[in-house]
Amino acid sequence: MREAREELGVAVELAELLHEEVFRETRFLYFGARIAGGEFGTGEWPNHADPESLARSGTYEPAWLPLTELADHDVRPRELVEALAARRDRL
Repeated sequence: MREAREELGVAVELAELLHEEVFRETRFLYFGARIAGGEFGTGEWPNHADPESLARSGTYEPAWLPLTELADHDVRPRELVEALAARRDRL
């Protein structure tokens, strides 16, 4: 929820857990979410304004992608793409 506010400028309500994994001893949880307020693309996370950080990590430009197009992009973890596709089929 904090990441959505900082990076995207939106408040979210969490839905179901979609995927869980451990990478380098860190546990990552991926949830479905619904936008409950704010404005998409207005995040103010400080590192996105720092040219040095951008040079190391690439560009920062939030974008909506249709779920049907996720498989065509380098979205990681891939299991998350599969979980999102399964969720789409249930909607």
